[in-house]
Amino acid sequence: MDLQADLEAAVEAGDEGALRALLAAEGGAPRSLNVDARDVFQAPLICRAARSGHSGVVRVLVEAGADATAMNYGDLRKTAIHYAVLRSDLLTIEALLDGMEASGKEFNDELLKEGVFGPERAFPALGLMAITRPRWTPGTHANFPPAMREAAKMFAQVARRVGMADDLVCLIVGLSAYPLSAWTCNL
Repeated sequence: MDLQADLEAAVEAGDEGALRALLAAEGGAPRSLNVDARDVFQAPLICRAARSGHSGVVRVLVEAGADATAMNYGDLRKTAIHYAVLRSDLLTIEALLDGMEASGKEFNDELLKEGVFGPERAFPALGLMAITRPRWTPGTHANFPPAMREAAKMFAQVARRVGMADDLVCLIVGLSAYPLSAWTCNL
């Protein structure tokens, strides 16, 4: 029984339960499973999971200590966050950012500059917003997900009826803007 092959198969299949079971079976023993393993094309597990949209698997890998900034050397030097941004996969972006923060690494925005993918590739706006986390203001309101915009509009209407100050309304709406995944329907 090859546990490493089972781990890689669970990642490829997006089987979060099997992945958790394999990692739990290791217990306190010296780590025999490599959560940063690469395939023959030099794609790390975390990139393969992000590329396939397996946000739960990405979170499990990050929790198990996988390098959230690992680069796929076989695919134009992309990281998992590239794949997540291109898919507008907010849950995966948030899991990767949490992993980077936990490991003390900072996101390197140089990797998202147009030179990596070429000038013809534009990143989806919500993916970039999940990374850069711009402050919500009435001026940036239109950039946020429709559900968030509608909730902010309804809250502002109620707040005006009860006489709440505009600056307090802006503060509350701004604090409720993140995580963006809470405002999307594709959870």
